[in-house]
Amino acid sequence: MATKLDGARQIAAAAAHSNARYQLGFNRRWAPAYAHVRELIALGEIQPATAHVKMNRGELQSPPWVGTTALTGGFLYESTVHLLDMCRFLLGDIVSLNCRARTTAYEELDGFTRSCAAHPGCL
Repeated sequence: MATKLDGARQIAAAAAHSNARYQLGFNRRWAPAYAHVRELIALGEIQPATAHVKMNRGELQSPPWVGTTALTGGFLYESTVHLLDMCRFLLGDIVSLNCRARTTAYEELDGFTRSCAAHPGCL
């Protein structure tokens, strides 16, 4: 949505005063695999308490502009937020979050591992 809180507030204000619709696209929610897992959770067939997500951006070295933080906001903004949303989509609001990151191929942090819990005491 934005790389700084002020930018997000400007977008929200513009959307509120517009006749148009603003949509922030968490597109993975409609992927068949994730929709199926959500259905299994809703049916009570599985009851996850935590999620562990690991990703890196090694595949994003081409085209070169994707690694330019000034253009994209960086890896956390462009990709990682989708997996944090997936934790919320499947497990509910995140109560606690533990995140580790390191620099591998870019100047910014580009490898993340995090665990998130939907309920207190699950981590």
